[in-house]
Amino acid sequence: MKRHSFIAFIMILLIAFTVFGQDLKEEKTIFKPSELVQKPSGFLNTLIDPAKFEMSHSYSLSYLSSGDQSTNVGLYLNTMTYRFSDPLLMQLRIGYMHQPLGGNHHTLSSQQGTVFLQGAHLLYRPGKNMLISIDYESYPTMFFSPYRYGW
Repeated sequence: MKRHSFIAFIMILLIAFTVFGQDLKEEKTIFKPSELVQKPSGFLNTLIDPAKFEMSHSYSLSYLSSGDQSTNVGLYLNTMTYRFSDPLLMQLRIGYMHQPLGGNHHTLSSQQGTVFLQGAHLLYRPGKNMLISIDYESYPTMFFSPYRYGW
């Protein structure tokens, strides 16, 4: 009899703990989609309009083998475009160059993990037949250069 009453007491305690342990008033979640994207506030609210901003990404991998030498280059490119108004557009391209497959090619050692501004463009089109463009282009020194001899 004592054993049955002890088991009944344990069962009542377990049921009580599970019932009172639940908080049904507040739903707890780790991920809230509404907090993922927030509108800018303050100064950024007037400066940046998310509807006018676009971003794209690309990644390329090159591998070169010649004789007993081989090397590789990976290039990640992030292109950001902001349209200030209908005739005025700005675009930035930021790149990251590295050797993802490893290697010890001495001409690329200075390029390992290099972040660089590949291009900046300001385009103004006031009319159908008129375009004003200010461009900046920059490419890191590559070991594939035809003006470089030797490995």
